[in-house]
Amino acid sequence: LDVRDNLNEVLSRAVDLVDCRSCAEDSSCVACLRTYSNQRDHNKLQRGPVLEYLKKYGVGLPSRLR
Repeated sequence: LDVRDNLNEVLSRAVDLVDCRSCAEDSSCVACLRTYSNQRDHNKLQRGPVLEYLKKYGVGLPSRLR
C-alpha cells in the first residue's frame, strides 16, 4: 500500500482504529493500538489524543465524527 496514493484510505483506517469502543480514550487496548511488538509502550499509548487531532482537522473522518 503506497500511503501517498491512498492517503484517504490510510487516514480512514487510522480513525477506525482510534474510534475504539473497547477502552477509554486515555488508554488503549488490543482492539485499537496495542500489539505484541509495542508491548513496552502499552502504558504510553492513548487513543484519545490521536482521535482529537483527526477530529480537529477533519482528516479521514466519517461524517458522524466531524
